[in-house]
Amino acid sequence: AHGAHAPSSFWCYVESIFLFTLLPLILVNYHINFLIMTIMTVIAIGMIIRYAPAATKKKPIPVRLIKRKRNYAIIVSLIFFIITLIIKEPFAQFMQLGIIIEAITLLPIFFVRRT
Repeated sequence: AHGAHAPSSFWCYVESIFLFTLLPLILVNYHINFLIMTIMTVIAIGMIIRYAPAATKKKPIPVRLIKRKRNYAIIVSLIFFIITLIIKEPFAQFMQLGIIIEAITLLPIFFVRRT
């Protein structure tokens, strides 16, 4: 779905450590209600439907690929969401967190959108 990228390698490391290490640790140590996570994931899928794919200045998306990438992002997110309804916690919450993080990186606050 493309999305935000850090402006430098340093900030990429900081962002990666936070997103892929600290957030999952918080999720494990502070149990978040499954219903709350599910609602947040549904909202995130709505954001993916609205904003995917998100091009950056350095990596623009060719017009011919936009619809295909949008459909792919939506389908993959929905498949992962359905899987989270089947598997047990904490794995379901980790997958939901991944969907939420992906949706956040698509928000227009991270880059200038193409019109």
